[in-house]
Amino acid sequence: MDIDTLCPCCRRLDEDGDHLFLKCKFAKACWRAAILEEQRLKLVACSSAHEVMDCIFQFGDQMAMQAIQFARDAGKSRVIFETDATNLKDALCSNAYDLSQHGTIFRKAKYMLFTSFIEYKVISRVRECNSVAHKLAGQGASMEPGAHMLWHGTIPDFVLSDVASEYAVLGG
Repeated sequence: MDIDTLCPCCRRLDEDGDHLFLKCKFAKACWRAAILEEQRLKLVACSSAHEVMDCIFQFGDQMAMQAIQFARDAGKSRVIFETDATNLKDALCSNAYDLSQHGTIFRKAKYMLFTSFIEYKVISRVRECNSVAHKLAGQGASMEPGAHMLWHGTIPDFVLSDVASEYAVLGG
């Protein structure tokens, strides 16, 4: 049985996890559009799966700070930060992780949340079904490198429709 091993995105190289998520030109464009090129390069430099996982856990803390800074710089006054990492939610909503290895980052993030927004919430969601994120990622991947998509006020119909469908699937 012949199995096509070419990358489904670029059709240039054999597909493996490293290429598909970190090295494919389309994956690189996604990382750059999300302003995560520095993190991508750190993952590329990892020499083992264990090292990759350690890197990813460190990124979670940094990503939270970047999300807070982005919302603040965009002039938002009421925000909801959603994560699938319950420990990150706990770290931002309590003092449980203040003395941990990354406690300084959590305290800084909580201070920024408190001083930057009139109202904020940090919620965690289980990612059993995430069609909205997949569609948004596809939309972003189809954009020109360096382009941005930002909605002020009205959310596009395709997003509302997908959110409603996903909510129904999850039993909401």
